[in-house]
Amino acid sequence: MSREHFELEDAEVISDTDKRILVEAPDLEEPTWVPKSVIHEDSEVWEFSLDGCGPGTLMVERPFAEGEGWV
Repeated sequence: MSREHFELEDAEVISDTDKRILVEAPDLEEPTWVPKSVIHEDSEVWEFSLDGCGPGTLMVERPFAEGEGWV
């Protein structure tokens, strides 16, 4: 059974830890920590890199996006 996902456009990873990424995007009021465990494998952004990771589409599980008020 596949899980439904939410896509956040033009997301950029500005920092990360072993378990989370810090994301900013035009549709977000402020940068948000996202657990790596809720990121879909087809997401265009998933980790911080000095070369940049983004802007791109961040795909996360819909329940997480709903809890953050993104949906």
